Amino acid sequence: RLLNLNKIMNIKISTLAFFSLLIVGCESIAPYKNSRVNMVDEKQNYPYRLTNVTSAINHNDFLEVQIQGFNKNKSQDLLEYRVDWMDNRGFVILTHTNNRWFEFSVFKNQNFTINIVAPTIKATDFRVYIRDSKDNVYNAYNSQNKEEL
Repeated sequence: RLLNLNKIMNIKISTLAFFSLLIVGCESIAPYKNSRVNMVDEKQNYPYRLTNVTSAINHNDFLEVQIQGFNKNKSQDLLEYRVDWMDNRGFVILTHTNNRWFEFSVFKNQNFTINIVAPTIKATDFRVYIRDSKDNVYNAYNSQNKEEL
């Protein structure tokens, strides 16, 4: 009887140790980071995660960017992005889209992809900023701010 009790205790301890290591292992995975893409106002429990950023020169010599991520939220959300295109000296190229935010939907518990093409062949690098449109206090489309306009 004492032998059975020891077996049960060993199984419980082994199971507890296994799940503890599993939890610690899952939390220690570093999120994907890319110096050219910035999640603006990223909070500790931010539900949007970058998973990949790629860029290439297309057949017309324009820089193309693809940003992939995942929405962990249990709801569909609206995000916004803006791009600074840089020339070969690292200077921001002035274009008609400077400082303009573009909206895109992210569906609940789904991957999302943003494809962007530079407006000029002079662009050799980029910086992309992504934010939650709900956190944008300057969002003219937010019904709370309509009275202020």
